[in-house]
Amino acid sequence: MAVKAQLERAVLALAVSFGVLANISVVVCICRKRSLLKNNHYCLILQLAICDLFYLLFFAPFVYSNFPTNPFIASRIMCKTWVPVHTSFYIAGANFLVLISIIRYRAKLYPLKPPVSRRALKVFSIFIYVLAIVCVIPYALVLRYDETKFACYEEWTMNSLNIAYTVFLTCVQYFVPVLFMSGIYYKICKQLITRNNWIGNQVQQANGRAPTWFQRI
Repeated sequence: MAVKAQLERAVLALAVSFGVLANISVVVCICRKRSLLKNNHYCLILQLAICDLFYLLFFAPFVYSNFPTNPFIASRIMCKTWVPVHTSFYIAGANFLVLISIIRYRAKLYPLKPPVSRRALKVFSIFIYVLAIVCVIPYALVLRYDETKFACYEEWTMNSLNIAYTVFLTCVQYFVPVLFMSGIYYKICKQLITRNNWIGNQVQQANGRAPTWFQRI
């Protein structure tokens, strides 16, 4: 079992390392080319890469969670900040995916409308980060550090509060973004299929009205 656990940690650490390098590459490439920063889509991709990067960096405690003493949260301050910050970046990343889907929906279904202004994009981005921080405040308040065991644990006054907060956080992190993006991309696909069928019908009608080579002779 010990060998299996070490192998799992090694594979997980390797995956995290590749993810960190990939997201750093995205951030560097977008920041080096200033013209990309003028595009709303690439600005959101940059924010998403930053969220994923910090999420993976703060994911390190879970890689070493089987160690007797976790070196990353072996203090009261780290216990209060490390995991909540990790969770907040995860929430922000999920909501940036939602914002990207909205931008794509607007571009595909209403191409003649002007793009979202840079000011509005900044407001939406700030709102996403603030929302992520607000969502993890209850989690940070119930975290306690055991100095005798060098461990961080949750201390809820009532189990019902723990269950309610877990359901709320699951909805914010997973269910709401997935359902919302599924609906958005379903509408985009439906609209694209409708347009493609309409163009196909127009081409067929045009070909049907065009004279054949025998008729032209």
